[in-house]
Amino acid sequence: MIVVPGLHSSGRSGTFLCAPKVDSAVSTLHVRLARWLQPSEQQATLAWAVLAGGLGGISALLFRAAIQTVLGALTGHSGSLEQVVAQLPASPTATSWLPVCKTICAELFL
Repeated sequence: MIVVPGLHSSGRSGTFLCAPKVDSAVSTLHVRLARWLQPSEQQATLAWAVLAGGLGGISALLFRAAIQTVLGALTGHSGSLEQVVAQLPASPTATSWLPVCKTICAELFL
């Protein structure tokens, strides 16, 4: 600390302790670090958007893997949905009910 004679901000005169002068590079680094640790509202919003996008991408990958696992467990075939359906044996009953089942499933999920 440095002792400086002069006036205090309250108007009193006397001897006061002041912090030593800091190098401007260290001061600039301190200001940048303080701004980085306290982001603006826009930066915080962007950080949340990055987090949500990353979690969305990971959940999409996990969902696709889960669908492939269930599809393989139910049919015994692997590959895309089109390839699995093409490999399944065609029966007249299953083919006639397929559009009806697809419509019912679509309505339930919507």
